[in-house]
Amino acid sequence: MVEYLHEQFGFNNIVFEGGVGEIAIANHNKHQLSTKAFLMGSLPDVWHTKELLELVKIIQNRELTIFGIDIQYQNHSLHDFIFLILDKYNHGG
Repeated sequence: MVEYLHEQFGFNNIVFEGGVGEIAIANHNKHQLSTKAFLMGSLPDVWHTKELLELVKIIQNRELTIFGIDIQYQNHSLHDFIFLILDKYNHGG
């Protein structure tokens, strides 16, 4: 269905009930991540399914963007990313 909507109607965005920050970071890095790492780093455990892995492949191979709508802390990817930024800032990088 996602491929159909993308190809026939130009839909380019998918919204998940997942962390805004975690999904934004994973989406930004989606071409550098393996499909499994993209899925695991962006969405909560409930989304870690074989079927969604197939959707993530489609997202990575097309001009599709995912967004999160949950502001709650989901996993360590946002936490780790923020500390990398702060570490660079503290060391003048």
